[in-house]
Amino acid sequence: MSGFSASETINCPKELVFKQLTDLKNFKNWMPGILDIKINPNLEISKGTKYIEIRRFKNGEGDVHMEVLDINPPNLFVTGFFMGKTYCKYEYVLQSKYDQTIVSLNCKITVYGFKKLWQPLIAWAIKLQDKNQLKALKASLENS
Repeated sequence: MSGFSASETINCPKELVFKQLTDLKNFKNWMPGILDIKINPNLEISKGTKYIEIRRFKNGEGDVHMEVLDINPPNLFVTGFFMGKTYCKYEYVLQSKYDQTIVSLNCKITVYGFKKLWQPLIAWAIKLQDKNQLKALKASLENS
């Protein structure tokens, strides 16, 4: 298993940070590499909610089929995908500190089968794509 962790302190209340983090329709406005989100507009976000991220990759665009794996407002939001023998899980934990929010991202990547030989390279590519999520979330909240 590979992955990465990141943390940011955001100068906003936890409830506001959680709302921005879990507003899937708004992802494209702040999350790096996200061009659009496809989701049923009538669905409330909950454990098991499925959606598609249209992402910009080095070689163009692609779809990533995501699922909400766990949600506990306003403390926890977990999403993930399984694609081509690669499983990736993003766990966001929010903690209040006075009038600020500390957001921690723990990304775990597991590769199965023959592709396991490529796990370090796959993990590096995912980290390169997603390592600045929390910085972008912070900027979207503090600069609005």
